[in-house]
Amino acid sequence: MKTENYMNKIAVTLPGGTSVTSPATGFNNLGDLFSGLANIAFSIAGFLMLSWFAWGVFQYIFAGGDKAALEKARTRITWAVVGFFITMLAFAISQFAEGIFEQVNPTVTPVSVPAP
Repeated sequence: MKTENYMNKIAVTLPGGTSVTSPATGFNNLGDLFSGLANIAFSIAGFLMLSWFAWGVFQYIFAGGDKAALEKARTRITWAVVGFFITMLAFAISQFAEGIFEQVNPTVTPVSVPAP
């Protein structure tokens, strides 16, 4: 019987059956943990942005010429687009920072101490 350690994996299943998991099979350090959490956070933010945008489009379509409803729909669509750009900016910054920290913190090969 195979047992798995579920504390080492982060996964989220979004509506529609899309599964988002962390890239690492286990977390060896704090950077891997943050990377996995960031991937999930960006996926959730993208899903929320698309649903907010779709909600605004449906409000716009079904406004029926009501000026207040049209303005409310335009505002919702505008904030969805602003949220998209903020999410993309945060993603770009995180990728840039990841590249910098990979250069600063090179991989270290573990050394074993010989037995006396």
